[in-house]
Amino acid sequence: IARCRQQGIAVVLYNRVAPGEQACSVSCDHASANRDIAERLHRGGHRRFAFIAGAADAPVSQLRLQGFVQRLGELGVGEVAVVHGDLSYRSGHACMLELLARDVAFDAVVCANDDMALGAMDAARFDRLLRVPQDISIVGFDDVAAAERPPYRLTTVRQPVEDMARTVVRLLLERIADPGLPPVVTTMPGTLIVRASARIAAD
Repeated sequence: IARCRQQGIAVVLYNRVAPGEQACSVSCDHASANRDIAERLHRGGHRRFAFIAGAADAPVSQLRLQGFVQRLGELGVGEVAVVHGDLSYRSGHACMLELLARDVAFDAVVCANDDMALGAMDAARFDRLLRVPQDISIVGFDDVAAAERPPYRLTTVRQPVEDMARTVVRLLLERIADPGLPPVVTTMPGTLIVRASARIAAD
């Protein structure tokens, strides 16, 4: 980013954050979306929570985790079991088995993305014979194509991809035309898509 700025090249980050960098960015409000997930699960009767995150140094995954944990803390939930994976299906499967092997009870698992949520769901259902959502609720993020298919019917967050893309293009064209424009940070709300994988309160 710094090198582009030195060479006069306009930069707008799409759905990424770069702490400390003076750059435009357009992203989903990851923290707020996961605050809403925490709120809705709590109102749905859940009291014991786990989170399957991406890498500890992945900023977007960390924003999702922080929003979730922060809201639960405000609701009086003192501890959330956290494991870190690599955002893949296989990683979600392994992380769920790791959580279930711990001496920690939980009745809701939120995942940093849908691929891990799908892996986590299969681990719970087929490796440990748990019922989803009767025994455990599972929520993802991204609303990938597989999320709505009958084997999963995953509750997840849909990002405003088209609106974000249009905003990125607009900001980029504005800064190509006028390189002196200051950087702006734009966040857009995600939409919680409620399906069958979680016992979740109505909005």
